[in-house]
Amino acid sequence: MDCILQCIGASSTDNFPDETIENTLIPHDWVKHRPSYWSSGGHDDPDAPETLTYRLNCDMCIVDEIKLQPFKAYFQYGHPIYSSKAVRFWMGHSKLPHGSDSFVTVEDENLMAIADENYVWTYTSPEFPMLQGRPWGRAGSATALGPQASRGELRGSDDY
Repeated sequence: MDCILQCIGASSTDNFPDETIENTLIPHDWVKHRPSYWSSGGHDDPDAPETLTYRLNCDMCIVDEIKLQPFKAYFQYGHPIYSSKAVRFWMGHSKLPHGSDSFVTVEDENLMAIADENYVWTYTSPEFPMLQGRPWGRAGSATALGPQASRGELRGSDDY
């Protein structure tokens, strides 16, 4: 069963809405004749983290596997794969009234919705290194109970 109910927000998005976090919920590489992916706005510091925050389906979910698919740029020479160097996950719950942390489309409102002060993170995973140059990754095998909210942090980036 898919535990994610909806997207809450991303720490940044390069070309909104074409490269929005909502694309991470689509299990296909292509939708309506265009690639489907989320792209961060990027940073000068390659180790700067990016986060994706989601609302889970129910108050208590058991998460025993998380699969990641780095973006393969089919339209660029050599088809590079853009992958983070490592990933970490948080599970917790929102301090906001129910329904007020819905996905927003204005960047300033998005940053307010995902602000750390709006959440209580009750579990933080270890940092998992991502295998570079591979189209799929599996992050972690530990079971975590995740009430209401989940956040993934992607650290560093490289293209392969």
